[in-house]
Amino acid sequence: MIDGNVPGIDERSATALLRRGRAMRRELTRGPGAHPGAQTHKAIELLAQGDRYEHRAVALLKEAARAGYAEARYELGNVYGRGDARDTAKAIKHLRIAADVGHAEAQFALAVECDNAEDGHADPETAARYFKLAADRGHVDAQFNAAICYETGSGVDADPAMAAHYYKLAADERCAGS
Repeated sequence: MIDGNVPGIDERSATALLRRGRAMRRELTRGPGAHPGAQTHKAIELLAQGDRYEHRAVALLKEAARAGYAEARYELGNVYGRGDARDTAKAIKHLRIAADVGHAEAQFALAVECDNAEDGHADPETAARYFKLAADRGHVDAQFNAAICYETGSGVDADPAMAAHYYKLAADERCAGS
């Protein structure tokens, strides 16, 4: 299990430390003293392993969300916003809670949900508002989408100057990131 290449730690000590670390992680993700960040991280790991663990992941995310952890709300929104069991209302509910505390990824995801919803939840005004909020927090894709909203008048009054502003922000961010 341990290859013994850690300076100053023999294989037996390393194995004992690894066991203790795993026990601590279990303590952080379960029970009344659970840490919402650890629960969310574990849930993300479970979701990455496929649908088989989704039920357990959702349970961890709900626990962390009840503790007020915005990242858990964002992840719940993503879970409810995809797949065969898609529930747009639940996705929007969780994304909105995370978005309203300033979570830029949640703001963008909520805007996309509101912009693309086909089951009666489409809301161009809300989409434009959250694209702008995420754009103002530096989210490049949101900057581009906010520009489109202002260019086309989708959810906002058409405003060529604002469209140009957000297109420029998006272009500057993309150039800086490449």
